[in-house]
Amino acid sequence: MILSPSSPADADARDAFIRGVLPGVPDDVLVRFARALRAPLDELAAVAELVLDKPYGRNHVLVAGGEYGLSLAVLLPGRSTSLHAHELRREVFCVRTGVLSLTRGDLQVRIGAGELDHSTPGEPHALANEGDEVLEVLEIFSPALLDDKVRISDRYDRALGKVTREQ
Repeated sequence: MILSPSSPADADARDAFIRGVLPGVPDDVLVRFARALRAPLDELAAVAELVLDKPYGRNHVLVAGGEYGLSLAVLLPGRSTSLHAHELRREVFCVRTGVLSLTRGDLQVRIGAGELDHSTPGEPHALANEGDEVLEVLEIFSPALLDDKVRISDRYDRALGKVTREQ
């Protein structure tokens, strides 16, 4: 789905897509998501509740805990997340900059700026930056659990299996 953050019609389509994946998401969370799509990276980094340095780059957790969370994954060129699944968590991914190569189950898709996709509980997925520029992916997820991850494979030799704390 291709969306322009500045278009009201596209904003409505974006919100409808998110609500289709995350039923019951409150309006205030959607407003924060929309603002985060337009905010400069340094502003988002400054208000992050948690910043996680990762082998692929950095994850800025903007809202943690509760029913819904927001985070901004910043992937360096040529880097990727582990192939992983969540036991409970559903996620919606929206590309801010760059092109996301998303593996979701047996499906592989490329998602450009303003486009959305999602993952469901139990579905193996990985985010990759195959481009030459930094990739920024805004994520909205529910429930807002940071320890709901099972790592399936990892190119950085991190431990596989249930992740009890973000690594």
